[in-house]
Amino acid sequence: MSLLNKCIAIVGAVALAALPAVAQDEKSMSMISVIQLDPSKAKQFDEAWGNIREIAMENGYPYAELAGGWRNERWILTPVKNYAEVDAVFAAREAVSDAGGKKYRKAIANFVGAMVDSITFFTVGDPELSYTPDGAPEGNFMEIDTFRFRYGAEDEMKSILVDYKALMEGKAVPYGYQVSWDGIGSQGNSVTIVTYAQNAVAMAEANAAIEAMLDGDDAADAIFERYTNIATGSETIHSLFDPDASMNMPTGE
Repeated sequence: MSLLNKCIAIVGAVALAALPAVAQDEKSMSMISVIQLDPSKAKQFDEAWGNIREIAMENGYPYAELAGGWRNERWILTPVKNYAEVDAVFAAREAVSDAGGKKYRKAIANFVGAMVDSITFFTVGDPELSYTPDGAPEGNFMEIDTFRFRYGAEDEMKSILVDYKALMEGKAVPYGYQVSWDGIGSQGNSVTIVTYAQNAVAMAEANAAIEAMLDGDDAADAIFERYTNIATGSETIHSLFDPDASMNMPTGE
């Protein structure tokens, strides 16, 4: 999201979110847990999460758990149909806990013992505002831009994203992105935009290409100015989606 990245130098960094590359053919809700690790215990955490996954799968846990991370941060994303389904997710986790017995309790103790902090929140994907041109690059490396805006400015933020998507379509920009609105558990009003690439170098090259295509464009500058008028903060982070650390992967069909 190279155009809006200009805002980061102006309004500062205050938000955090992650969303892996799953199909967005309809508005989809996700429950996301973001976990900060003790740097000396990252291996402990990853091994514990592997044990938890193994026990869950052995006991028929039915929900998808998509996982990833970067450096001393990990995240686990659980797709849900709505808030009501969250109760069923936790009931299924409780059933795994009961079935896993001592082995599960040890894994959870190691999991929690590696954590420094965590936050859980919900997001809702917005396919209408997402930009998915044919042939757009894919990959598990993610650039995650979270944009916070004033309360009461939701309609303006949506209008900005509508116009930005139209700009990208008009210039036939070959790089896509996914949009999601952050909900319960997130800090303030925010929208998260995720782009994907094979690696950090490919991401940097894509950003440079987009900036070159938008450089000096009056419409792009106007969109940027509209966002700065409602902005209260923003942040860019990077992460990797790890299929091997996930379970019950959705097919996207």
